[in-house]
Amino acid sequence: MKGNQPNKWSVIFAYFVVYVVWGSTYFFIDKALHGFSPFILGSFRFMAASTILMGFCKMKGYKLWNKQVIKQCMFTGFMLLFIDMAGIIWSEQFLPSGIVAIMAASAAIWFVVLDKPKWKQNFSSLPTILGLVFGFLGVLMLFYEQTSTAHIDPDQQFLNMIGLIVLVFCSIAWTLGSLYSKYAADKQKKEIVKSKEDLHIMVKTAWQMITAGVLFNLVAICNGEYARFNFSNVATQDWLSMAYLITFGSILAFGSYVWLLQVRPALEVSTYAYVNPIVAVALSYFFTDDVVTELQIYGLIVILFSVLLMNWSLYKNTKPIQKLINLTNVKRYTNAH
Repeated sequence: MKGNQPNKWSVIFAYFVVYVVWGSTYFFIDKALHGFSPFILGSFRFMAASTILMGFCKMKGYKLWNKQVIKQCMFTGFMLLFIDMAGIIWSEQFLPSGIVAIMAASAAIWFVVLDKPKWKQNFSSLPTILGLVFGFLGVLMLFYEQTSTAHIDPDQQFLNMIGLIVLVFCSIAWTLGSLYSKYAADKQKKEIVKSKEDLHIMVKTAWQMITAGVLFNLVAICNGEYARFNFSNVATQDWLSMAYLITFGSILAFGSYVWLLQVRPALEVSTYAYVNPIVAVALSYFFTDDVVTELQIYGLIVILFSVLLMNWSLYKNTKPIQKLINLTNVKRYTNAH
């Protein structure tokens, strides 16, 4: 069994990529928006990333076509990589990248609210209910901070409010797409679909990116972004930010995430949701002119605490938490006697 275990340093590197690189993409989207309009940015990013990824899959000899699976990939690509990412990119025109990352972390709220098959389990758990309350409180704190504070003029406050509302809908789209992907996969397993008929996860991802890239491209054409676009106006640092998003954000980070899911527990891998917003806020504070207020920090803490509570029923069964609980019980017993 030990021979099948992944290299420790490979796991550490993959976690570093998922934690830090994914968290940094919010910062680099903000930078790339200096030279690219939102939908051109999404178009270039996902068309390039999907081309590279599909080429890699072709070289590896993976099967590239299955009509039923591709239909599912197109829907999840529409919800996850187009609706969600379009909202994130568009909102970063008005909102600090750190705020956008914090709002993205609040998607855990909608997983509890919208996962109907698990309502009985979720809403019978006190930590989950408390997590929902804290999560909504954290979101309201961010809404208040971005729409009512004195350092923001009224016009900017209005744009911030629209951006925050868009991000809420994006989180819902991300959740619906993720739940669809989850239950579609479960349905396939029940129908005993032969593995040779399925597609490799990297191929599925490439199709999702192709879907998003095509849709970004169509919108950029229809809303006039391409008509106004001039390559000479894109600075070198803007191209470098785009290259980072394509290679590190869309290929390396997702590839590391998929690999980790295969070799590490999914619950452990999901901890990236706690680190990404912290990385994004830190980059926003140290490398941009964005103002990071105390209320933003409190909102971040409240939302991350809410995510912890909503996942508490899962975390408490893991070995580290069980050891902590057992240690606490031993201390209580010792003190009582």
